[in-house]
Amino acid sequence: MKEPSRAEQPLALGLLALTPLLVLHELARGAGLGANLAQYCLTLPLRLLPQAELVLWVAIALLACGCLVWLYRSDYALVPRLLTILKEALLAAVSMGPLLLGLAWLLSVPGDLAHLRLGEVGTPSLSLVALRMGGGAWEELLFRWLLYSLLYLGSRRGLLALRCRADAATLGAEVLALVGSALAFAAAHLSTVVYVLTGLQGGEPFDPATFSWRCLAGLSLGILFRWRGMGVAAWTHAFFNLALSIGAGVDVFL
Repeated sequence: MKEPSRAEQPLALGLLALTPLLVLHELARGAGLGANLAQYCLTLPLRLLPQAELVLWVAIALLACGCLVWLYRSDYALVPRLLTILKEALLAAVSMGPLLLGLAWLLSVPGDLAHLRLGEVGTPSLSLVALRMGGGAWEELLFRWLLYSLLYLGSRRGLLALRCRADAATLGAEVLALVGSALAFAAAHLSTVVYVLTGLQGGEPFDPATFSWRCLAGLSLGILFRWRGMGVAAWTHAFFNLALSIGAGVDVFL
């Protein structure tokens, strides 16, 4: 069977690939840990329903089953392609730390980046690692799949309305969506934003170096999302969070 190009690979493949990460996050929440902000925002409508937790589990199961049915009917070589997503994500995660530090150096990111290279003190629990890995998948769903797409569609339509050429409108929309989603991703980690959106304590105070680092990470993951797809971006995010959680590389959660 001919290997389809990335543009031809369906969203269902990426959504199916990240489903185990969503399960990890919900299992960790069941162990008493708090939810990721992206998960909180995306599942907010479900909280209006009775048995909201059960409904969320059913929604995740239906998502996985729907993707499986779609891919099966499309005659996809599913296992090889899922393994390819994992291999690409692992390679991207290993490359991301040096890439981000290199970009920070080239762009003369303000502030002291020395603390970003420190590992965590102590060994995190398996539940905490699962929460961080699964949180990466929820963040990719919110900031890359949903927000990036909405910004792209809205920007392109607006640029076309301003009588921009189609190719210029497409390029401009890509840039605006990439930058906008990266800024939103970085801002979502700030304690002020967390409190405004949820009324809960969490996040971190604003620091120029850390905020810039997160923006660069958002840009990198946005490019990866557009280039290699949702599944690769989500697993790259998860693998990188895993490495950070066990003290490897830079002490920053993405």
